Amino acid sequence: IQLIKMDKKIVAIAVVAVVIVAMAAVFAVAGDKGGEEDSTTITDRLLIYGNANSDDYLDERDVSFLENLVKDPSKWDKRANPYADTDHDGEITQNDVDVLKKFLNKEKSTMYYTDVWGGASSIQYPITGNLGTMYWEQACMMVVLGLWDRVSACGYGSLTEETNPGWEKLYSYGKGYNADVEVMMAGHEKAGVQAIIAYTQSDGTAKDLIAAVEKSKMDMDVIAAPTQIGQVEAILTLGVLLGAEERAQEYAGYCDQAMDYVNDALKDVKEKPRVMLCMVKNSANTGDILVLGPASKSTPNGLYTYMSKAPVELIIPENYADFYTSVTAEWISQQNPDYIIALGPGVANSNKMDDAQLQNAWEERCKELFGATSAYNNGHIIGLANGVMNSAEGGFAYPALLSHIFPQIDKEKAYEYLDIWENEKFIFYKLADKPTYTIRDINTKA
Repeated sequence: IQLIKMDKKIVAIAVVAVVIVAMAAVFAVAGDKGGEEDSTTITDRLLIYGNANSDDYLDERDVSFLENLVKDPSKWDKRANPYADTDHDGEITQNDVDVLKKFLNKEKSTMYYTDVWGGASSIQYPITGNLGTMYWEQACMMVVLGLWDRVSACGYGSLTEETNPGWEKLYSYGKGYNADVEVMMAGHEKAGVQAIIAYTQSDGTAKDLIAAVEKSKMDMDVIAAPTQIGQVEAILTLGVLLGAEERAQEYAGYCDQAMDYVNDALKDVKEKPRVMLCMVKNSANTGDILVLGPASKSTPNGLYTYMSKAPVELIIPENYADFYTSVTAEWISQQNPDYIIALGPGVANSNKMDDAQLQNAWEERCKELFGATSAYNNGHIIGLANGVMNSAEGGFAYPALLSHIFPQIDKEKAYEYLDIWENEKFIFYKLADKPTYTIRDINTKA
């Protein structure tokens, strides 16, 4: 990670991207839960039916928990332990225990999980064959889980040799996330794909693909991971579905450390800064600015999901639609946010510029769009590549991002979590090799 002080006290900080979203709260409970006397840690993050005690693991503790419930099903608290119903038939029976034991023995059985739309989807467990990824976010997840060598087909949007070695030789679903359903289905035979990890940040092609596979009765699973809840939840759930539990738990553990550090550092924050989250297009049209917010029909942008958990006041337009709303530079100046976090370089022909040229162009773009705001005049504009927070990297980058807003967060400590992201091999490349993915901090304050 490189820190470069430039003229006008403008700082460029190299970071890399390859989403998490803020994690659910963790709390400890002890006592009689379904007849189980020992304490357990409830996280509500592993969204697999069979995770009877609602922790991050599918293990013998779930078997014991279920065996006690079978003795007296009236003790089943469906709200506290919704995943105790392993076979998803609405009741607790011996079959729930039997199916769970099959999972633990890696025997063939139907496994249910909560999908991105909040419903219960199923796969034929275990998935041991080749995998397909629709877009770069899903390819990133496979790298994080150590499963990239099992990927035999992919959508090639935003993939590079640094992020996903050998991707060009794989069966192609086409560019982007709206891949052709027939092309993806053909990958079952041509590339031996047993399961496709679907793009789920919008409805896109995922639902069409699921419907087509079900209609054809093809022996292939389509997995819509619960990214709308969080990246940790999605990674933990995928870890079980795809047999990479240990790697998923390692990932979740590091994300927990980062989140604990942030929460502890900011626990006494009283005044919430007003923050606007923007996606800035590369055109010269100043009206081509999108303000990010919640999404009711899909997974929200990762930046919004993280910042909604921070002690800030997020500025959302009154006429907000879904996922984002187009606004003008004049509207932004009227809102006068304390901080602006802008996704994307927002600079035309940015892929043809070196770092210094891009920084200069970015400064001019910020002046054009945000020059009338206090955020600009106080040096509180943060440029962020979309992939930083919108991928599995987000949990590691969250402290670093907030360190540019809150002095309570030590920058050196915050950036150590990005070192973990690199050093623990959740990516193939080194951060310094990805200069196009940056946090660009406009710091014009005297």
